[in-house]
Amino acid sequence: MTSDELYDLLDSLGGTVNVVAARLLAEGCVGMPCMSGTCPVAKFVGREMHRLGMPAVLSVGPKRVNVFLHGGLRLVSAECPPAVAGLIYGFDNGGFPELRVKV
Repeated sequence: MTSDELYDLLDSLGGTVNVVAARLLAEGCVGMPCMSGTCPVAKFVGREMHRLGMPAVLSVGPKRVNVFLHGGLRLVSAECPPAVAGLIYGFDNGGFPELRVKV
């Protein structure tokens, strides 16, 4: 996967924060706020990496998504599209409770 492909994957989630949230929920991607490796966006990208035969560890923030192969080697990094960045920021600051893991 290239940086452009990662950006395109993130961008495919939708053009607005609410569309991104709805898509993640429909995909069953839920997580915990402020947990960069297990947030809903990380779950979504991680699922795609696994589908491609490249299980990976992710670090997700509102500015960038970093994908690491097991062992710590960074495979790819991409900026977050604006709608995805907005979702991450909102989720980490108490928004989108429907995307939180129910404990």
